[in-house]
Amino acid sequence: MFDNFRDRLQTVQHDLTQGWKSIADKAKAVNKKIVRRTTFITDEVIESDDQCFSCNLEAGSEILSKFQKEWAELHEASRECAEKAERADQSIAEFSKICSNLYTNMNMFHTELALLPEVIKNIETAKADIDAFGGQIEVLDNLMIDLEEVCEQLDLERRKAAQGLKLSKLRHNREDDLETLREELQLAKERNEVKIQQLERQASIEKRQVYEDAFLEQMNYYIQHGRTEEPICLVHGQGSGSLDDIMLEDNSDMDKELDDFFGSEAETSDVPGGMDKDQTFVGLSSKDEELLNQKLPGVSATSRTEQEAEKKESEEDSKQP
Repeated sequence: MFDNFRDRLQTVQHDLTQGWKSIADKAKAVNKKIVRRTTFITDEVIESDDQCFSCNLEAGSEILSKFQKEWAELHEASRECAEKAERADQSIAEFSKICSNLYTNMNMFHTELALLPEVIKNIETAKADIDAFGGQIEVLDNLMIDLEEVCEQLDLERRKAAQGLKLSKLRHNREDDLETLREELQLAKERNEVKIQQLERQASIEKRQVYEDAFLEQMNYYIQHGRTEEPICLVHGQGSGSLDDIMLEDNSDMDKELDDFFGSEAETSDVPGGMDKDQTFVGLSSKDEELLNQKLPGVSATSRTEQEAEKKESEEDSKQP
């Protein structure tokens, strides 16, 4: 539409310019004719003195000047119109350019609008793919968590196996050490038993000898005085710790036992050494036995050695798994 309007405007401008040019050409031709006629008439008047023409030579000058003035104004107006037409043409060209850009943009917009359903479809497809990918990521996270748990369990089992192997090896070493210690303790126990037996045998011999000496002294005293010796009195309730402080119990059956002893002296002298002291020497009191133990430390040492051996055996039994 704007192109047609522009073409029409250019056609009108061209026609108007041609019209003004033709009018100007015609005016110039008429002016030349008038000048030639005026010159011819003037020449005739000058050359022929005898003829005289009465005509007003300035009769059309006013019309011509008016026509020239109007033509000048019209020419100025046409020039202004041409400038305005040129400016309008520039404005129309700019507007046409703007319209062309708008038309191009509209075509692009329509093309993009035509592609909009496909874009929406692609967006929905991408959204579905993203949702599916998110589900797969969640499944992968769960699988990774399960894998970590399996790895931790495997590491735990590996450590348990290593610790079990180490514990088995340590237990084997401890059993070997325990067996070695048990053998050493058994040997030490046997040596202690041998020592204890030797000490008991020696203490029994010494004790029997002391008892026999004390008994013989009592018998001699009874033979000389006809009665038994009085009990040994402890000074201020304490014993001196010597064999002289040993006293026999004042038993009413002592006389009968002495008679039996003298009657069976051979049997008394043949008492076996392995017999218990309580069965052999019935008449000793507890205080006399304490004094005798203080005098003969081998007996108390023997009892302490036995207690220590029993304590070690109980500790070994508690250490065994």
